[in-house]
Formats: sequence, C-alpha cells, structure tokens
Amino acid sequence: MINVENNNNHQKSLWPNIRLVDGQSVEQGRLQLKYKGNWHSVCTNSRNWTKNDVEVVCHQLGFTGGHWFRWFTRNNDSRQFMLENPGCYGKEPTVQNCQNWPQRRIGSGVCDFHQDIGI
Repeated sequence: MINVENNNNHQKSLWPNIRLVDGQSVEQGRLQLKYKGNWHSVCTNSRNWTKNDVEVVCHQLGFTGGHWFRWFTRNNDSRQFMLENPGCYGKEPTVQNCQNWPQRRIGSGVCDFHQDIGI
C-alpha cells in the first residue's frame, strides 16, 4: 500500500478505469484496473515497481504524489492482472502510457506466486 498525498480532489480519478479498494480510506488500497469491462487486481514482483511507476499511478488517481507502504495478500480473484516493471519515466498521464504496458499479462494463474500492489 502506498499512502498518497491529498490534493482535495482525491475521489475523482483522472482515468475512470483505475481505483483503490480494500484500504482504510479512499487514499489507499489495492490497485485495480478495469480492462475489457472487468476490474482486475494488479499483482507484481516487488522489485519491479519504481518510484516513477508509483507516481504515475498516484497522479492518474488524482493525487499529488505518494510513497511505498506494503503489499496486499492475494485474494481468490480469477481476474488477475500482472503488471511487472511498468517502465514509467514519471511524466506519463496514465500507467497505460508507460513503456512496458504492452507486456502485461491477464488471466487465471498469472498471479499465483505474486502479491497485489497497493497504493
């Protein structure tokens, strides 16, 4: 989970297909992306997300910034979404604009040994 800095517009995502769930407030939680009409929790290997990747996601959610906090244990969601090493430079408007977005993997089993990222 990454705690985010509030810019008084924290409930309005800049991209309607991204959200945080299962957190203690609207400013933190499990990262989910909507893809082809379904919400998917994002799993990844902890070594592969950088400060720039986190900053892009936080800005996309409507926050001014954020910092790393912890992982979420996987739930039994069959709609898994693997996004390792997004490759953001930090100025992209959305994580979908980061250089490694095309390498994402979706489907049952892709996250079996990885935890969900939280922001």
